[in-house]
Amino acid sequence: MMRYRVAFAALLVVAGCGGNPFLDEDAAPVVPVDPETGEEIATPLANGVLAYDDVRGNVNGVTFASTPNGPISLNIDAQDAVTLEGTYTRDASLDWGKYKAYSYQDTGSNRKVVALVSDELDSARAVLAVDGGQFANYHGGGVYTRAEAFTQPVATNDRLRAFNYSGTYVGMVNFGTPTPGGPGGSLNPTQAFRTEGRILVTANFAEMSVSGGIDGRRIIETREELADQMMYLGDIDAAGNFTGKMQRLDVDETTGAGSLTDSGTYAGIFAGPNASEIAALYVFQPIQGNPDAEERGMFTSDNCVIEDGPACRR
Repeated sequence: MMRYRVAFAALLVVAGCGGNPFLDEDAAPVVPVDPETGEEIATPLANGVLAYDDVRGNVNGVTFASTPNGPISLNIDAQDAVTLEGTYTRDASLDWGKYKAYSYQDTGSNRKVVALVSDELDSARAVLAVDGGQFANYHGGGVYTRAEAFTQPVATNDRLRAFNYSGTYVGMVNFGTPTPGGPGGSLNPTQAFRTEGRILVTANFAEMSVSGGIDGRRIIETREELADQMMYLGDIDAAGNFTGKMQRLDVDETTGAGSLTDSGTYAGIFAGPNASEIAALYVFQPIQGNPDAEERGMFTSDNCVIEDGPACRR
């Protein structure tokens, strides 16, 4: 497996020294700014990728495995390792479908960070890392990359399904179960619960817009059902980056009436010829009435022509 490197801190340093040698200037997207502060809200990477700060969270870089089931190196601001990059080893007990799990915990007294990795596609890759919390706070985030630049599809009647992407969404929340061997009481570190769902993302490359939704959601460890989440209509830029807001479908327990509540953010990339692949990251509030609960998630897939996902229809 090809070794692929992303390092946010290093990219920021070289960008300040007269240009970024890892960035294809021809494909370089316009870096968006916060309209209120004027500050940039994303970091430009190779192949025109924009890493949006909301979904990147505490993750600063990753080195994917160079061999099947080999370790990964993850740089996350989570007090996880004694060096900036921790060596995370495979933890197959936490795999979910195609998403491979890695973990790191220095001692029983320290935070346990679980990383879920998708590296099976030709171009798009992603990693999601979360600790379940300790000392009343948690750390989490992720990064996506593409090895092959995005090209915009041309619509024909027999290729409309190329604009749909469906598969399994996987995530982690900022709560879970105490890790074994800890100091006990309120000092114990926590291993994050994982979440899953069925996802469908649709894109219109004439309008350069994207939307989607996640249903069938639940916490894997407890089987507790979670509210559906919707990807409100967002924009796709010329390099194939996209972002938008998440909305949670809340249901009134008394009347059964549904309503949408702004819950968070999504961001991602299309990759390869004719936008053949997608990688996306999510951060949102999963539970109505509990603003302290936060979920971070991930989705990667080929389009519905290449891979017939659970919500792909002809």
